[in-house]
Amino acid sequence: MSEKFPGGTGSEEWDDVSGEKSLIYECYDEAVREIEEEYENKTPFEKKVMFELVINDDSKRRMEDEDFWHYRFLGPTKEGVKNELKYDFDFGMNCGGFALEMFACLFLKSNNIEEATANILEQFPFVRVLGEEGLHEDEYRVIYRCNENGGHHFVKVGKNDIIIEKDGSGPVREFTEWPESLKDAPEIEFAVNRDHDIEPRDKDGERIYSFLI
Repeated sequence: MSEKFPGGTGSEEWDDVSGEKSLIYECYDEAVREIEEEYENKTPFEKKVMFELVINDDSKRRMEDEDFWHYRFLGPTKEGVKNELKYDFDFGMNCGGFALEMFACLFLKSNNIEEATANILEQFPFVRVLGEEGLHEDEYRVIYRCNENGGHHFVKVGKNDIIIEKDGSGPVREFTEWPESLKDAPEIEFAVNRDHDIEPRDKDGERIYSFLI
């Protein structure tokens, strides 16, 4: 038995909770079914993140190791597992990661829009400043604003020019207006190519969870 994880797999304690394991698996399956229904009308990117990166074989396998005890602590209930999966989605990316369709968080060091733009273009080759040539078929539009006090926000322009956003760890929603601090802030528009890895990795293949550029 592991000292760090006293209830780990292979322990007597684990064998004694086989009934609870089955219940958690059942809760997981029910939670996934409900999330699938909720995500029927989401964007292709949201669906891809949720169903390929958040809800997948690995997330279910986690319940076969030490993380089982975390799910067990949640109840187990369908709502607990469902909230846990949505938590992974909400905190996996902020406005920048969502707008650039990366499952990561993006933080800008510079509060000067020209410097911040230059850093974005240098870091992400699939992003360009939207010019007179307009959008290509495999691109979509992103609007970015920042102010000298450190306010940054990205919004994504979807089909029928509907603008959507993700405010930090909050849910994805339809954009209504810029916050007061950014209403008069300088703005730039990007063209973003969808053909890139939504789960960014470094040159060694390690998963990148956030960018500070």
